[in-house]
Amino acid sequence: MKLMASLRSLASALFRRSHIEGEMEEELRAHIQHRADDLERSGLPRKEAERQARIEFGGYQKFKEECHEALGAHLFQTFLQDVRYGLRMLRKSPGFTSVAVLTLALGIGANTAIFSVVYGVLLRPLPFKDPARLIVLHETTPRVGTVSVSYPNFLDWRAQSHAFAQMAAVTSVQFNLAGVSQPESISGVGVSPNFLSLLGVRPFLGRDFNDSEEKPGTAPVVLLSYQLWQSHLGGDPTAIGRKIMAR
Repeated sequence: MKLMASLRSLASALFRRSHIEGEMEEELRAHIQHRADDLERSGLPRKEAERQARIEFGGYQKFKEECHEALGAHLFQTFLQDVRYGLRMLRKSPGFTSVAVLTLALGIGANTAIFSVVYGVLLRPLPFKDPARLIVLHETTPRVGTVSVSYPNFLDWRAQSHAFAQMAAVTSVQFNLAGVSQPESISGVGVSPNFLSLLGVRPFLGRDFNDSEEKPGTAPVVLLSYQLWQSHLGGDPTAIGRKIMAR
């Protein structure tokens, strides 16, 4: 508690220091002006009077620096004394110290965990090209709320939009994978051909989708994730071009 009070006192003292320095500056400036007025009344031109006054107050800048140093040294010394006093009080009350340290540790740990989640979900940039320019569009209905966009609607949006540089469609799909070492049900996504290029992503091996594969009746093309390529195809680079059964 004493340490917190010391910190508050230091903050208050720093504010007072700024105020004191301002008053000191005004006071010294006023003395120079008064001396210049006296010299002007004695017959000197105004500019010469101000110059002579500044010469007479030649120690003006040095005096300011000495005052600044004195104020800073006093504040720092007071802060150190308060810190030493706080440490002595903590040593005298080991039970209170343990509770205080444990409370601080829990508070810091909780804040770190919360910040890590917030950073990972909200603050960390997406690993794509120009992540700040990426947005997700949905359709909504009064009764259901957010719903998937139908592909014909997406084609209309893309054809008529003047607000976006590119638009790509993506939807979740489920496959029954067969014809590999470990047949199973897997999750995937159906995308329009420009999806990867919009994100600035290129396949590790093989090629990207092309526009002709968007036409109805075209044979479906699949691009495997790196994990699936490793787990089900053994990372075989000759797997490119193979046919797999996915229904």
